[in-house]
This record gives sequence, structure tokens and C-alpha cells, in this order.
Amino acid sequence: MGRRRCCCECWTAGDDFTGSNAAGAGWGSKWDASNALCNLDTNRGKLESGYVLFNERLPDSRGACIIQLDLVDCQDNDIWEIRFGWNNASNYLAVQIEVDGTDLIQRIKSTADAGWYSDDVEQTAGCGTDQRSAPSAGGTQNIIVTYNRSMVQISGTIVLSGGIVHWLCRDVPATPANRIALAHGGGPRAIYFDNLDLSDHYANNRICPYYGCPCTQ
Repeated sequence: MGRRRCCCECWTAGDDFTGSNAAGAGWGSKWDASNALCNLDTNRGKLESGYVLFNERLPDSRGACIIQLDLVDCQDNDIWEIRFGWNNASNYLAVQIEVDGTDLIQRIKSTADAGWYSDDVEQTAGCGTDQRSAPSAGGTQNIIVTYNRSMVQISGTIVLSGGIVHWLCRDVPATPANRIALAHGGGPRAIYFDNLDLSDHYANNRICPYYGCPCTQ
């Protein structure tokens, strides 16, 4: 599975999106693609619209997890959405990643929120903004999403390296909340995913990683 960075007991599931199939044929047996137009495209998960629900449940019914994946073939105006803490299609947490020119915009929300909490706005005085540069056209952006039952964090590449982290405190809207979905965020073209790894979190299993936050809300 790609880039594992903790003891093997913590990594629970994932997908390398291996293979190719016809347009609209789904992502294979690990996924429920009944609400999406998607297929495997040369060892990538291609998503043209809707969302694809991962069939396997994560260990923690309250949603604690670590999600690591690659956003591939990045182009201007692409929007990816990662949904987790999933109870049903009306109750979940989500992060959204958008390529906006040279910027990579990160957003977080709960389905209980009216809008997105965005990293290009200073949300807490003195904390600054959390934006970072987008990859070059056609490049890959590694994203790590962590949730500890109360706080969502988004980072890139290696969280422990001290890089920029965008975060928000939110409870899951409903339980059990232990599934994830990958969604099309509404951009003008198909988006691509690769190398999905799912891990348990310290909040549920003390041998697993716990990532802290660099700024207090």
C-alpha cells in the first residue's frame, strides 16, 4: 500500500486503484459506486461526478481515523472532496482541496455547517492563514487528513515534519461514523485519486499515531 508510516496494526484498509476498466464501470469490489460516474483509468481512480463510498468500516465508531491519499494529475480548478466520519449521505465531515492557479485551497466542514471553513481566510486572530502552493500542472499532491473525534486536520506529505496544517474542531453529526467516501467537488473535469491508505487513530488505539495542532482555536 504505498507510504505506510506507522506500525502495521494501525493500517486497516486502502486501495491502490490497480488496473483499468470501461467508463462508468466503478472502482471495483471495495467501493459502492452507485452514486458516481467513475472508473479505473491506468492505475488511478477516475471520478467524473458524484461520490464513491468505501465499503469497509474503520475501527472507531466515533470517526477517529487517519486518511492518506494522492491527488493526481492536478490541474487548475480541480476540486477533490474527502468525506469521513460518515453515518449516511446527510451526516458526515468533509475536507475539500481545490487548485486555484498557484494556490492549493483547503476547506473543512460538517454537514451541520452552513458553509466551508477555508484556509485562505484568517479564522483565528494571530494564527495567520494556512495556504500552500499548488503542485505544477499534471503533478501529484499527497494529502493527510486526521480526525481525533473532535478535531479535523489537513496536511501534506508528512504531518510530523511541522508543515502547514489547516484544522477545525468539529464533532461527527451522527454515529456510527466510521466510513469514508471520495467525492467530486464540482470542478470542470474529471479528477483522479491514487494510493489510499486508512489508519486507526490514537484516540481509539493507543499504539497508533496522534497528530497535534500548531495553533490554538
